[in-house]
Amino acid sequence: MRNMWSRDKKNRYFAEQHTHKRLYRYHQTLLAHGQLFSSIASSSLIMIGAAYWLQESNVESYKTLAIINCLIIYIIYQLFGVYHQCNGILLGRRRNFLFGLWVLSKAWFMVILSMVFFTYLIKASTEFEITVFITWSISGFFAQAGLYGFVYFGSKKYQSYFRKPIISVIIGANDLGKQLITKLHSNTWLTEKVVGVVEDSSGATVSWDSSSPIVGKISEIREIVQHYNIKRVYITLLLSESNKIEDIISLLDNECVDIIWVPDILSITTIDKSIRELSGLPLLVLSGSPMRNVKAVLFKSLMDRILAFTLLILLLPLFIVTAVAIKLTSPGAVFFKQKRHGWDGRNIEIWKFRSMYTPKADNKFELVKRNDQRVTTVGMFIRKTSIDELPQLFNVLQGNMSLVGPRPHAVEVNQFYRQHIPDFMLRHRIKPGITGLAQICGFRGGDDCTIRTLDIMEKRAAYDIEYINHWSLLLDLKILLLTPFKIFSHDAY
Repeated sequence: MRNMWSRDKKNRYFAEQHTHKRLYRYHQTLLAHGQLFSSIASSSLIMIGAAYWLQESNVESYKTLAIINCLIIYIIYQLFGVYHQCNGILLGRRRNFLFGLWVLSKAWFMVILSMVFFTYLIKASTEFEITVFITWSISGFFAQAGLYGFVYFGSKKYQSYFRKPIISVIIGANDLGKQLITKLHSNTWLTEKVVGVVEDSSGATVSWDSSSPIVGKISEIREIVQHYNIKRVYITLLLSESNKIEDIISLLDNECVDIIWVPDILSITTIDKSIRELSGLPLLVLSGSPMRNVKAVLFKSLMDRILAFTLLILLLPLFIVTAVAIKLTSPGAVFFKQKRHGWDGRNIEIWKFRSMYTPKADNKFELVKRNDQRVTTVGMFIRKTSIDELPQLFNVLQGNMSLVGPRPHAVEVNQFYRQHIPDFMLRHRIKPGITGLAQICGFRGGDDCTIRTLDIMEKRAAYDIEYINHWSLLLDLKILLLTPFKIFSHDAY
């Protein structure tokens, strides 16, 4: 108990002393940056040298062009990722010299095209000799390829002598441990060598079919570390076994090994899992919202409003025709509003074209059924084609809806499904949308509040959560483009 109190006291002391310090991931980027700037320097020197050799009268113009060339190479090589690095070895992603040359040649070709376009743009192509340009193009590539080959094989030779694989062991013979082994073995950026897996000390029988053998139990971890000369220990225990982590740390206090905990948060259905920091205090976010990012909110809102305003102008004739048809075929207003759950479960009122006869004032909420007598003739058509949802473009302009997001349900529908589907309300951690990933994947209905539709709604909610976890502007655009082609493929009523 005294040792535990002493450790806690020291931990608090260092936390207080270093509250404004941050942990930085170590990247061996000096070699990659050196290779990039070597390419820039060699290309510029070859261009100026070729100008001196073949066209002595116009060297000053080539000096200006060489500076432009430096900027172009820097931008294009960064975009193409010409010089990647893994533990000191260039192009660690493939660790293949020919692949590196292929990437270099593609990037160099783009540099040549950019230089041609630039000289044409400033209408200075007649000032430069074609022989100088050809000499620079060919000699520049071979010079860079030679430098790349020298550094590539030199760094590989260096690593073979001075850097050894990190011998590792995983504590936790479970599915999370299997996933970690797969990721460590498949990621060629890493040099980890997993010698085995340590199972729970309780002696429970575990079905283990991984390539890494079980080398012992947690109670034997100190002997295992010493026997295999382990340098890194990964802990993948389940959340229910997290109380054992402190015991493991105590057992390894004097073994000089890295101890890394891999929390079992994948077993929890949450959104926007992330790791943050508050004045040196690590925070593990189990459930958040991607819309907490100011930049994400700004770009999505800007795109929504611009597209919504554009669509309202383009669809104005359709709005007029629909409004006239509703007015001529049944008494009542053209539009109606309905309360639904919006962002973070707040109540919002969405706009819709009226597709049913105007109910009596004392009528309670009742879901629409197939062949429902309350649906008008025009209403049947606009519901089938989703035209009745188009007035929600006004909601997008108001800011309480988005073009793409989980479809909002009536409050009464949500109250039913949240009681039967775990984590159902997670889909409201983002603005609701007129269309969404679930809709283009075939899950448009399923909200009639019956037990037989639970599986449909569960899949629909799963797609909504998948959308939230992988949200991007490109995904929004893809969903918007696919939506018109999916309207008639679903059985709506």
